[in-house]
Amino acid sequence: MQFHMTTFINTYDENGIYYERPKNLSDEGIIETAQANLAAQADDTYFDGVIDLNINGQLFVGGRLGTSSLLLTWEDFTCFKERLSEGKAQITFLDMVVDFYILPVEEGYQLMTFELDLVVDANDYVISSTTREVLSAIIPKDIFEEEVGRACGEFIQFCEKANLPVNKSELASLKEHYLAFIEPKIR
Repeated sequence: MQFHMTTFINTYDENGIYYERPKNLSDEGIIETAQANLAAQADDTYFDGVIDLNINGQLFVGGRLGTSSLLLTWEDFTCFKERLSEGKAQITFLDMVVDFYILPVEEGYQLMTFELDLVVDANDYVISSTTREVLSAIIPKDIFEEEVGRACGEFIQFCEKANLPVNKSELASLKEHYLAFIEPKIR
């Protein structure tokens, strides 16, 4: 079983106009991309990006799970076990149209979200919509938790190293949750 999480930063031009091509944290010019992204936001609590979830070489729900707050989304991933209720933990992908959950199962975890199937007319008006549940393959607990820790740590390190003007209290909260998440693994 392979599971890999990748953070991308949405790109904006110097006028704050959004482009479709997000950049990976290791891409050339990513610090400038992140600074332009943050400058285009309403305030420092927003940091637009995407988290791809790759399971056995396939992007879960086609990838590109966007969020207007990477800090909030990563914090939810690091404290999902504390937020389990009714057999699932909701992960906030701010401004995403559908909900996203982590489901604990005996063998590990499953990801769950929903896809909207729209029927539109010739003028692109929605005539009807159907929502269907999408479940991932089961990801073994150790593989899932190790990858959440690795990918979140990479994101935090990027924010700190680049000295990005993100909300400092949100970054501190994310780091605190991240350290609590990985602490049992480093003993």
